[in-house]
Amino acid sequence: MENLYVSIIIPAYNVEKYITRCLESVLVQTYSNFEAIVINDGSSDGTLELIEEFVKKDTRFKLINQENKGLSGARNEGLKIAKGQYITFIDSDDWVHYDYLNSMVEIAGKTGADIISVKEFVTDREMNMQNYVDVVYKVYDMNCADILFAIEDTNFAWGKLIQKELFDGFETFFPEGRHYEDIGSMYKLYDKCRILACIENHYYYYYMRQDSITSVRKQSDIDDKLFFLEEMRNYTLSKNYIFWGYYRLIKLFGIVSDLNKVRGLGKLERKSYLNKIYTLSDEIKIPIRIFKLNSNGLRVLLLKMHIADKILYIKKKLC
Repeated sequence: MENLYVSIIIPAYNVEKYITRCLESVLVQTYSNFEAIVINDGSSDGTLELIEEFVKKDTRFKLINQENKGLSGARNEGLKIAKGQYITFIDSDDWVHYDYLNSMVEIAGKTGADIISVKEFVTDREMNMQNYVDVVYKVYDMNCADILFAIEDTNFAWGKLIQKELFDGFETFFPEGRHYEDIGSMYKLYDKCRILACIENHYYYYYMRQDSITSVRKQSDIDDKLFFLEEMRNYTLSKNYIFWGYYRLIKLFGIVSDLNKVRGLGKLERKSYLNKIYTLSDEIKIPIRIFKLNSNGLRVLLLKMHIADKILYIKKKLC
């Protein structure tokens, strides 16, 4: 698989503090047959100049300079020009292990997987990279989407090697103008996946920024997540999956939790949101055996009993 060409898509917006670290980790990859498409998404700081330095010193780095379209818009622009047989996304404030590409390409060659995912370290500081002797992985060749729906794999776009063909048929894959776009998109790729490989090694370094969009909660975040959950309700999957209802309930529980993190939300607004959540949860039919799956099963049970919000509210008061 040494001839497999990979397109790395890296959206960048006002990340002058982090972009060099990210691009340096790409530059030192032990697998070299790639293009790195870096999208400067209307940055107003020194991000563009730093990207241009990498473009000048290595022809594998390609720059798209555009007005701000958001993370989804930047990823979609990268997909339009990507020439790789496989796609991988890296967020510009994160970085990757030097064997990130090589490990996933190796497993793609061995298994023929459509999607290969790796584990991530979540950190707020620099970390020494671990030297792995072997790549440890599991392969699934039936109902691959159930691995995602059972929360055995993440719904993040980053940290994965994805067959470009899976994106065919979508005019714009990532929903633009909304946050938490991975919730509203990645399940569609897993539904098309024939073979999935999950690598247990931690090759992706997710940087936990205090100012990132995922570190705070706004009312618009609730609106976006509910929009995606309503869209899921109307989406036609290619087959029936055991854990599809479970997955949606877990996401709904997450919205209940987020409601307690939104400042200035009135009682009537909160009640209106809860009614929407309850309506979406009530119509989901799931087999009772998924409650035995893992600790998340308790979350599902609580939500179905309409008491999850009350427990979270009491916990907030006690803290």
